[in-house]
Amino acid sequence: MFDAFKSALFGAGASFAIPDAFSLDDLASLSRKVRDERAARGEADDAAGADAGPLASLGLNPDQIDAIVCALTEKERARPGILRPPEHRRVAERANALMTASESRDAPTNRVAASDVASAIQHAAMLAVVMRRVKKALARGAAAPTSWEQFAAIVERSQAEATEEELREDARSMDGAFPATRPCPCRSGRKYKSCCSPHRGGNGK
Repeated sequence: MFDAFKSALFGAGASFAIPDAFSLDDLASLSRKVRDERAARGEADDAAGADAGPLASLGLNPDQIDAIVCALTEKERARPGILRPPEHRRVAERANALMTASESRDAPTNRVAASDVASAIQHAAMLAVVMRRVKKALARGAAAPTSWEQFAAIVERSQAEATEEELREDARSMDGAFPATRPCPCRSGRKYKSCCSPHRGGNGK
């Protein structure tokens, strides 16, 4: 699946250039492109295993991700990390209504739950960090990865070599994707909600 992922994200024959940003819209677009690439390659759409990559762990199909993104308001799409469980449930209800309206009477319903909305937000935020890490590593001369294992190795090395400011930048960008009560990923030793979280102090600013 890695070749399909690379081709979908960067284009057939393109160099391994990481985008500057990665949003929920990008997650939906990438999911559709990977599905189409895999279909063109004759690969099973539900293939799993070590080469399945991060999209497989999300457990949502492109139609479900599209519906979640379309169900978000402009404000929610700009800052999905502001959403909390009650909002996740409302987004799921809107997403299900959109899918029901677009499906034929005999088509199966791809319903999503509040947990799916939260998972999509988390995956988009984490992939944004991963893409930024890999982009920096390639700019510093790392060889372009040709497998998920090499992709993960680059991320691990970049984590070990990251400066304090880079770690804080990554932590701040994990809005809505990192548990508030866990130690902050910037390695300060404080809880995320009291350190780099945009919702520090509970004011959501």
